[in-house]
Amino acid sequence: MSFIYVPAQAAPAIAIGTPVDTTSGTSVTFTGIPLTSKIVYVNMVGVSLSAGDYFYVRIGTSTAISATGYTVSQCAAGPGANVTTGSSTNEQGWYVIYNSGTILTATFTIILENSTTNTYSATYNAGDNGNRVFTGAGSKSLASPLSQLRITTYNGTATFTAGSINIAYI
Repeated sequence: MSFIYVPAQAAPAIAIGTPVDTTSGTSVTFTGIPLTSKIVYVNMVGVSLSAGDYFYVRIGTSTAISATGYTVSQCAAGPGANVTTGSSTNEQGWYVIYNSGTILTATFTIILENSTTNTYSATYNAGDNGNRVFTGAGSKSLASPLSQLRITTYNGTATFTAGSINIAYI
């Protein structure tokens, strides 16, 4: 048996953004994500909306946020073994279903999968105080590296009423 010696290296520093209170408006945009970032986390804590809707996480380049072409596979489960699944190859973003009157906490992990094609993979988990849990995964390619992202609602009419959202990146 042989071993390869790998010298110890410091772990890359995680940069944490500034939390944004989600008490009004229909979207939150984070800009200025360094082009060299390989992993981006989106954290939503105690977020609620004025009506039932979908939360979308969309990524973009320095010129635009993309609202098409996301692959998505997800599963939602709730009380009484109510399980729903779905997948799509041309979705508007990676999403979580929001049930009116609940409070949602979620984490999205977005990882650069291929730097030549600027393809990102995402996994996400969420739960609400209505005892529903969500999990999903998907991918999206961009014309250039990710430098911004937006959390928004499906039709842009439901407004944020509580909670906060922040990002972190490596």
